[in-house]
Amino acid sequence: WAIGADRPAPAAHVRAVTAAIRDRLAERGVRGRVIYGGTAGPGTFTELTAPDAAGVRAPLDGLFLGRLAHDTANLRKVLAEVAS
Repeated sequence: WAIGADRPAPAAHVRAVTAAIRDRLAERGVRGRVIYGGTAGPGTFTELTAPDAAGVRAPLDGLFLGRLAHDTANLRKVLAEVAS
């Protein structure tokens, strides 16, 4: 699920990886932010941060948009989505 892939990583995978990253940072006393850097576009942030069946949300602080940011219409949609 690298930047430029045809689809984002599954939300459950993102939740597991971001939780593990946050745990390792906390174990070392490091404060940091976690952003998703795979394929992202309108709807990705909402999908990745929606609660799973247990009510757990991916602990994401944002998205890396890459080439998507060149399309101002999609960029506006993503910014509005994350801001809401």
